[in-house]
Amino acid sequence: MKRPGITEHDKARLTDVSRALCDEFDLDRLYFTQVLGKRRHFLAGCGHEGFVPSGHMGLSENLAVFWQGPLPERAQQELRTRLAPIVADIEKDLNRSTAHDDEPPAR
Repeated sequence: MKRPGITEHDKARLTDVSRALCDEFDLDRLYFTQVLGKRRHFLAGCGHEGFVPSGHMGLSENLAVFWQGPLPERAQQELRTRLAPIVADIEKDLNRSTAHDDEPPAR
């Protein structure tokens, strides 16, 4: 069975927003993952991995964001608010793709 994923359009949106947020919040790295049980699957992001601890935050049941660099609590809340519309769109796509996986094959 194929794992449901996001569209190339959504990956491009996440990459673009990652760049903008890295610049705005002066982060070394920011990237998005799909939550798969205890594992995380990289979706899109920008920046370079460094030797500083990553912060992370769940955005929805299926998506999380990770960052490297200082991001105060107030900025984290702003980040969550600004990402909400994109997260909602991606969740719809993921739910739609999961629903199709549950359907029996056409005969």
